[in-house]
Amino acid sequence: MDNKDAKQFFSIMTRVADIFDAELSERKQKSYFEILSEYTIDQVRDAFNRACRQCKFFPKPAEIIEFITGTGADVEAIAHKEAAKVLEAIRRIGGYNSVKFDDPTTAAVILYGFGGWEKLCNDRLESENKWFIIEFVKLYKSYKATRMEVRHSLGGIWENNNLKFPHEYLEAIASKSDAVLITDEILTPSEVRYLQ
Repeated sequence: MDNKDAKQFFSIMTRVADIFDAELSERKQKSYFEILSEYTIDQVRDAFNRACRQCKFFPKPAEIIEFITGTGADVEAIAHKEAAKVLEAIRRIGGYNSVKFDDPTTAAVILYGFGGWEKLCNDRLESENKWFIIEFVKLYKSYKATRMEVRHSLGGIWENNNLKFPHEYLEAIASKSDAVLITDEILTPSEVRYLQ
């Protein structure tokens, strides 16, 4: 948020204070604005809305940040869903295509925790799914807490070979190295339930 969001932010704070029947000084509002300024107004609004549904008292800044970053039980559920997305992407897309995950923390887990998309696809055995999920969730929670993110695509075999041997591969399979976007739509509801 920046100064152009201040009026909307103070309006949100006033509304939430009314809901919780809380005293709200100008100094308190400015402190909240300063603490939460690294987040977007949409993230802050959503977090305050969740606080209105889940908190019994006016939320502290740390609680609002938890609603934004998804720490606690929320992050565990998200991590399981992201692990399911990764496994389904491995099954449907495989290691030849490059991928781009809509969740940058998931991409960080794959790149730094498992050595990249190509390595993950080559090394993973279907019989090890249970252990993969346990390790993925552990890494996801850690990376989420430290805001470790990767926002670029993760190279598959075709893209990685194009980078290693550009003259031999570039002409033949250049079009195959476009990254496939991986979103929640890759999962069916039964796949999510099965992996939890």
